[in-house]
Amino acid sequence: MKARATFYLYFLFVINIYSLGITEHAQDLGTLNSVNNGFGTVEECEEDDSLNGCSGKMDDALKDILDLATVNQCVASHAEVENSGIDIPNCPQPGTDFRGLDHTFPSGGIFAMYMGNNSAFLQNLIDEYRKDNPAGRFNLVIPRGYIDNLKEDEELTKKLNQAQVNIVQVEAMPSVERWMQDSFEFGTLNGKPALYQLEHHTEQGRDLSTRLTCAIAKSCNVPYLIPPDMVDPNNADYNSLNSGGNLETMPGGTMYRGTIQTDGFPKYNTNGSLEVPFESQAQKVQRESLEANGNKLLDLDTSFLSVGHVDEIINFVQTNQPAPCNFALLLASPRKAFELMESTANQINLEKENEGDAGFIQDIQNLLIPKAHAGAMKLFGGDDDTPSEDIDCEEVSYNELLYDGAFEEISEGKTNEVYERNCIDDQSVTTFVDSDEYQILKRENLEGPPSIEDVMNRNKDALLRELAQTSGCSAPPVVEVPVFFRGGVAYAPDLVNGVVHTNQNNTSTIIMPRTYFRPFDQYMEDELTKLGVGATFVHGLGYHLLNGQVHCGTNTARICKQ
Repeated sequence: MKARATFYLYFLFVINIYSLGITEHAQDLGTLNSVNNGFGTVEECEEDDSLNGCSGKMDDALKDILDLATVNQCVASHAEVENSGIDIPNCPQPGTDFRGLDHTFPSGGIFAMYMGNNSAFLQNLIDEYRKDNPAGRFNLVIPRGYIDNLKEDEELTKKLNQAQVNIVQVEAMPSVERWMQDSFEFGTLNGKPALYQLEHHTEQGRDLSTRLTCAIAKSCNVPYLIPPDMVDPNNADYNSLNSGGNLETMPGGTMYRGTIQTDGFPKYNTNGSLEVPFESQAQKVQRESLEANGNKLLDLDTSFLSVGHVDEIINFVQTNQPAPCNFALLLASPRKAFELMESTANQINLEKENEGDAGFIQDIQNLLIPKAHAGAMKLFGGDDDTPSEDIDCEEVSYNELLYDGAFEEISEGKTNEVYERNCIDDQSVTTFVDSDEYQILKRENLEGPPSIEDVMNRNKDALLRELAQTSGCSAPPVVEVPVFFRGGVAYAPDLVNGVVHTNQNNTSTIIMPRTYFRPFDQYMEDELTKLGVGATFVHGLGYHLLNGQVHCGTNTARICKQ
């Protein structure tokens, strides 16, 4: 990944999601005028110029091109979901408690932000989400400043102009970015969706009533919960640990998050002088409030991650097995990634050796070509030092594919062409596996000390223990996902970080970022198919090159029966 500094520098960084729970007996948080037991009513979100989406009206400039799309219809009803053939499980706990919903609960709506330069990603996402979830709403959050861009985007507006698409308009503000996951988490209250505000660093210091979450709460007519850690300004940590991507719910109802537990990794989210284990002040208050209100919270180790979010390394999918073991655990596995790269490189090298005479003839030609002729070849595209397969890979590097797929979906033919080149970003897998960089990365990921693989093994053990206690499933399937890391971020698009939704077979489909390395993508498709899980891919390089992925750029409202 040598060249990542040109096309994508103007991309912005935005919002993620995750779930929490505060009961009806929670302390009076007092951050909005009429907060009641932690929840503010939708009227408390200011209806002013900074929150245009709260007006519940579509801008005149959009009406002509999106006349079939809706406003204020963010989540499908129970009847719509059930009529589409998808079963809705009971809510995890009756009463008035706020609870997170894990990925075995169906998606009633998905949210993503339009940023002017992510058109192809959104087109791809709409297609894959709607393919086997016909009742689910696709919610496009549009900052007013990008309306003119959208009007010129004919391909995207065609996809948006349908009854299952809902528009949420907001005014452009510092916290309005592509990371839809980081500012809030959807959960359930009285069997209906509710929002839990999280403290993303781009929103610190802003009045709670003028934040993006408040705009969505009012536009979608759902409650807006302000947790205790948001009230005290002393809890502002100015790191990424208290964001939506770092608070999730697993089957059985336990919430889990990432904390800094292992010394020896760069302290991305702490003062370098602080000792580990480290829990931020906001996380301490978060834990106290969750546990005081009857929730379980499991801390996992994300010490090696730059952003530090658990959704980068852990996910759950619903399988074709009966409850309670109707899910599988997806875990980032550097070991699996290196295993697949090395086996692919070995196979390619073996095929080259078997070419025999062809290789011998090429060697003779190289000896007979005059130097002047060789110079001419270099002038017209050859390179004495760069293997031809690496030149092929430079043509389809992540940076090149980012540009190609910014506004138009990359065709299946183009995707297959990239797959045939066997590239890891801008290098062939054979060159990459033989490089010094590869050996350094292998030591960092597998050997240590400390090693990322060791941390992931401890996380796996902790998750399986908790699942056995709370979900009733003592041995769920575990899928080792080929992901390896450099400098705290995934080297290739992170296949763990996908969007999961229930499909019409009452299993699930996961929408993952395409890595453009066939062995990774094919392996995941094969492993998930064995479990009855649908595996689809989208072009998410505009997120990956900003250190995020598909899940980071979306937010999902799940539904349950009271």
